Amino acid sequence: IGWALFQTQDLNDPFYIDGKASVYIAGDVNKDIEIAGNAIVHILGDLNATLDLQGICEVVIAGNLTKDATIICDGQLELFVGGNSEGILGSTGSSTLIIDGNAAGTLQTGAPATTLTITGDLTADIPPPNNKDTILTLNIAGYASTANMLDLNAAGFTRVNATIGLSDAPPGLYPQAQSATRTTARWVVLEQRDDGSPQSD
Repeated sequence: IGWALFQTQDLNDPFYIDGKASVYIAGDVNKDIEIAGNAIVHILGDLNATLDLQGICEVVIAGNLTKDATIICDGQLELFVGGNSEGILGSTGSSTLIIDGNAAGTLQTGAPATTLTITGDLTADIPPPNNKDTILTLNIAGYASTANMLDLNAAGFTRVNATIGLSDAPPGLYPQAQSATRTTARWVVLEQRDDGSPQSD
């Protein structure tokens, strides 16, 4: 890879490039990055600023996506976060998002398909899709509530499919067959958590 920016410490100055680019930061990102083209962005620390991207984008963040962070991709996004996600992230196109921790903040889905894998708990806000021809697939190893899933069922997705490790409902397939609720969502709960609440960090 030919890196347009290769930095061995924190990024404390904004970076902009008009076109495709690859960026490597061996530390935290504290100022905004804007790339107006296909992008590869590797960050070994935390993201504390905005990534504004276009095209087909790969983003790897070894640390956390903090409350001050935003990732906007006008295109397709492949994202890995090695810690917790507490900021805002999303794309207009299809996306694959892997969060090796808890997911809070806001997660905006892209069309026609978004796949979200979380090793921790899901408490994030997932707004209604901008394009209703959107399929959302969730793989959650930690906790997600029944209320979360009912909100997604009513949000206007074409389809929501989910596997949930822990929830406030008993193990099983939901909504149950006798439910009168119109559904575009189907989810499987593997285990019930007695206290019915997400884990702390």
